[in-house]
Amino acid sequence: MPHLDVSLDLSSYSEHHYIYLLDEAAECSNLSARSESSIMPGTSPVILILGAGPNIGQAVARTFALKGYKVALASRSLDEANSTDNQLSIKSDFTNSDDVVNAFNKVTEVFGIPSVVVYNGKS
Repeated sequence: MPHLDVSLDLSSYSEHHYIYLLDEAAECSNLSARSESSIMPGTSPVILILGAGPNIGQAVARTFALKGYKVALASRSLDEANSTDNQLSIKSDFTNSDDVVNAFNKVTEVFGIPSVVVYNGKS
């Protein structure tokens, strides 16, 4: 699968621009996922969002979910009991590096290998 590395200074963008950029990223990733899903029919692409807070993290989740992705959210504030068939909630604290590994393992076990990973943790 091709690797898309996008590093942008988003400090001057408005929320509208964020949504446009997310939509473009989802569409670009979805093209890769479509070619993968032709190999494995009936599978949905998967996104893992590390640091799924109420602002950017949730906006990313909504955007990719609308594009047909299964969404895995990892954050300190999540309750794993809120997981559904298309959304996986993983309680994680990224000051503990084992939690990052555990999040990847849990997503892979439940949904499969993520096609997109977003790190949105606080620095």
